[in-house]
Amino acid sequence: LVHLTQLPKLHSVRLRDTGLTNEGLVQLKNLSTLRFLDLRGSNITAEGLLELAKIPRLSNVNVSNEITDADISLVQEKWKVCLVLQRSSDHSE
Repeated sequence: LVHLTQLPKLHSVRLRDTGLTNEGLVQLKNLSTLRFLDLRGSNITAEGLLELAKIPRLSNVNVSNEITDADISLVQEKWKVCLVLQRSSDHSE
């Protein structure tokens, strides 16, 4: 993921089914122009999602069904920006 930080105008990243973990999300915190992130099929938790709050323009994150409604509520409560979290177990796209 380090190579993504060399793309200063990056707006959208699809990391679907990559096995990404909370530790990997730390690599994304400097992507200041990122607005959309697809994390379906990853191994992240609500704790990892909270790390994403450091990305100022991020407003749409797709996550897997492993993220519970309580996790989503926690993230939305702590995030200071408008955030749309979409849960989906559909891996057909």
